[in-house]
Amino acid sequence: MRYSSATPRSDLDRVMNQRRFIGEMVSQMASPSTFLNPFRAVPLLAEAPDALTIDDDDHLHHLVKLAWAMRGISSGGVVSTTMPTTSASAEYWDDELSGALLDALRNDTEIPENVIVE
Repeated sequence: MRYSSATPRSDLDRVMNQRRFIGEMVSQMASPSTFLNPFRAVPLLAEAPDALTIDDDDHLHHLVKLAWAMRGISSGGVVSTTMPTTSASAEYWDDELSGALLDALRNDTEIPENVIVE
């Protein structure tokens, strides 16, 4: 396991910062000022297949659907979390909280607030 003392929560903070970055990037990509402006939308959609791993059967309209679905990622419309752990080092899962998270995912029910790791 990789560990860094740069932040108190090491890799958990790195993951949180990556989520914020991706959320802001997707939010800007899915904004009307991007999609309604052909000088922004066409280059973005042309470059997207090279930036993503996509299936041979996927097409441009699938990328548009993906961008539209992800537009809520920065405003809290998408739940993003890691497995709840017993400490900031993230070496061991918290059995009770991890079980609640996995049960919610398995049963396709709302994820309890107390198991979401920021």
